[in-house]
Formats: sequence, C-alpha cells, structure tokens
Amino acid sequence: MTEGPGAPPGGLLARRATPADLHGVAALLDAYDIAQLGDPDPNLGRLRGDWESPWFEPERDATVAVDPEGRVLGYAEYATRTDDPGLARTEGFAIAHPGAGASLTTWLVDTVDERSRARLGRGGGERWFAMSEVDATMMREAESRGWPEIRRFAHLRRDLIPAPPADQGPLRDGATIRPMRRPDDERVAHAVLEEAFATDFGWQPTPFEAWAGEVFGSPGFVEESLLLLEVDGTAVGVCLEWRLDGEVAWIADVGVVPSAQRRGYGSALLRRAFGDLAGAGYAHAQLNVDMANETQAMRVYQAAGMRERRVWRVVQMPTVGGAAAGVPADDEPPGPADR
Repeated sequence: MTEGPGAPPGGLLARRATPADLHGVAALLDAYDIAQLGDPDPNLGRLRGDWESPWFEPERDATVAVDPEGRVLGYAEYATRTDDPGLARTEGFAIAHPGAGASLTTWLVDTVDERSRARLGRGGGERWFAMSEVDATMMREAESRGWPEIRRFAHLRRDLIPAPPADQGPLRDGATIRPMRRPDDERVAHAVLEEAFATDFGWQPTPFEAWAGEVFGSPGFVEESLLLLEVDGTAVGVCLEWRLDGEVAWIADVGVVPSAQRRGYGSALLRRAFGDLAGAGYAHAQLNVDMANETQAMRVYQAAGMRERRVWRVVQMPTVGGAAAGVPADDEPPGPADR
C-alpha cells in the first residue's frame, strides 16, 4: 500500500508500519545515531516501549519507506497521545538513512504533514514536529517551510563507569528513598507525577489505567525501576527508569511535587538512580529535558554530572482546524483490509 504524498524517491516503497518493522526501524535509528554521534541510543528498547504503549499503533501512526530488499531507509511518525478532542496534538518525527539523500527527507516531512492532518481528522488540533539539530538536511527542510520553533529539548548523558559516589548523606527533612511496592504504590506514583508535571510544557494528563499499562507493560520496567521519595511517609517525588538491553539505561521521569521542590530532592533521586543503574551493570544513563523548564531542571541535571549529547528542536506545523481538503479523516483505526 502506498502511503504519503506519492511514491518516495529512489525506487523505494512506502507503506504503513507494522509490528514486524520494529527491528528494521530500530536499525535505521542506530545508523542515524552512529552517523551523528558515533554510537547509538538504546533505540530498540525505547521503540518497543513506544510501539507497545496504549497510545501507539504502528499501522495507524507511522509510515516506512523500504528498499527492494525490505530494508527500512525512511521512517515517519505522527502519533497523538490522547483521544481527547480538546487536547489532540500530533507529535511528528521523521528520519532518513544517512546515505539516502535530501529528496527522501523532503518526502518524509511531506508524509508527516499529510498524515498528521488525517490523524487529527475533523476535530483538528496542533501539530508538532521534532528534529535533531545535528541533522542539517532536516533542519533546512523545516526552515524552508517557515515552521516556527516552539521549544528545545536536550538529551543528556551521564557515564556510570567508574561508578558514581555512594549516597551523600541524609536528605533534608528526613526524606527517604525506596523502590515502589506493587500494587500499593501504583496510584501514589501516578498522582505524584501528574502533580509534578502538570504545568510543564506539552504535558497532557494521563488516566491511571493508561499510565499503568504503559509503565508496567514496558519491556524496560523491573520492580526496582520506580523510586519513591517520601517525607513523613508521604510520597513527594518519583524517579522512573527504563532498564533496557545494552549499556544505556533511560531515565524517563524525575518529578517532585511543587510544594517540595528546591530542597534537593530531584538531585537525590538522580543520585540514587545512578547508583542503582551502575550496580545493575549499565555504563551510561540518559534522559530528555526541556531546556526552558521553569524549575531549572537542566541545571540540576548538569550539576549531577550529566552532559549534553544532542539537542532536539520542536517546531509548530500549521494548526489544523479540520480535515484537509482531499485528505480523508482517520476517524477510526484502519481495519484489517487497510493494513
């Protein structure tokens, strides 16, 4: 099935992604990272977590461009994390294989533009597009379209070899850190994260059931992955790790409720996570941070020894007020005959 604005260049075939494309897309991401940075992020584990989450369906939310041998050379994503019409927003992303040429990049961005309109359907909504600042071809493509920048996010990395120092003494107000206990702490952890991130840029409320399905069903989750920081027996902070295959672990969330911020609790959760991950055999820990975060999270992470690895720029695509002319609205997920 051809997908996107006509056929891709170079004799490639375009079609909707399927679960069977997981390893092919991860290999593309690895090649992209190696070309940009010299070594890959933990792409397979993170991609598997996204593709298995309740909000993502590969056939509905992504397109691949493959060569005659079936190798994935291009990937476009246009998912929305909520079905709430008042919060609908596609988060677009596309990468071309480093040796594929600028014409494939143009085709992929056109695909995100077209399919994100269809994904939002008649209800409309915002459309974001994220790209690595190291990807000069993608940066030029977005700039040529006049899409304004709305935010920058940094991927930060901390080396865990040699192992970081042990805990640096008692915490303020007698706070303690421990792994969560299931199922007793599940709703507590969810409530802390919802409160901690409620005012953050781009944050969308997530019902407990959807959050639990994504977190506890992730291939990177183990019982020690979620840490609670408590003061007088009340949880005020959470750190969530993804313990993925390979040498790099991903820290998904570090959040402290507003009433307990600026007491060093975020730093303490990070130190505990670094120690735990080093003890589990990881060589590096990474996380993603909004560079304009009002709680100065970037400064906290840098003080904890994390260093900038790459910056992602998020731009605003034209807002959709309804289905674009000539583009069918995806009111329902595609049926078997459409896949």
